[in-house]
Amino acid sequence: MMEADDNEQIRFISAEIMDQGGDGIPILLAILSRDVPPDRRLSLIELSKDGAALTRLNDLAVKGVYTIHEIPVLLEYMDAKMVNLQASLIPADTLQRITGLDVGYNSQFVSGFSKELEPKRQKMLSAWRAWYDDRR
Repeated sequence: MMEADDNEQIRFISAEIMDQGGDGIPILLAILSRDVPPDRRLSLIELSKDGAALTRLNDLAVKGVYTIHEIPVLLEYMDAKMVNLQASLIPADTLQRITGLDVGYNSQFVSGFSKELEPKRQKMLSAWRAWYDDRR
């Protein structure tokens, strides 16, 4: 999927990865952790790869298939790689499913978000980080 160059390919490959269940999680995490040159970071293809990996991880979590190793990768994505706040709702839902913690990171929070709420957002991310740190 890292080498895919069109959306159809990305969808097909991500579906194959998801069919692997828990064995596909490390592949999806590698996709989210890949190094992308700065000039390609906002390209539609690279954003599609991120979106597909996030969606498939969430689909698996909905089925109860997840690992604790997803937490730091999802938090890194939400902290440093996220293009817009709306894109953070899928990893936030996945984190909630994995940890069982509802920190209030939802569509209502995102729709009313302003720069003044960034400390609150960081506090929410910190709650998931603390959960992870307590269990690793």
